[in-house]
Amino acid sequence: MGSEALKMVDEYIQAMAKSLGVASEYVFKTLVHQQFIEGVVYSAMMLLLSIGGGITMYKSVKYYFKNKRDMEVDEEDAVALGVVIGAVIYVVILIGTTAVLPQSIMKLFNPQYYAIKEILEVFKK
Repeated sequence: MGSEALKMVDEYIQAMAKSLGVASEYVFKTLVHQQFIEGVVYSAMMLLLSIGGGITMYKSVKYYFKNKRDMEVDEEDAVALGVVIGAVIYVVILIGTTAVLPQSIMKLFNPQYYAIKEILEVFKK
């Protein structure tokens, strides 16, 4: 199966190169470069979302406890609800980061593997 898969990958790259009018090495190099770019973008996006969510949660909780005495009951309930909703959103961001970040970092260190994996996924469909 391994040699058959590599043969299919090679044929697919050759077909893409022929239709684009470029060398097959260029197509594979571009696919590898794309995997690296995806790794950078997804890693940066997840880290920024995590940091931004953490800062937002910290400021929300700090605001709530700092102004809790001066708030009326309805206002306090609204702010507390906002903090709870923010916490839930932050937990979802952390779960998403945990799911996406490892693969994004792996794409940075081994983009060739993910380029071949992406080509093989075309044949699975």
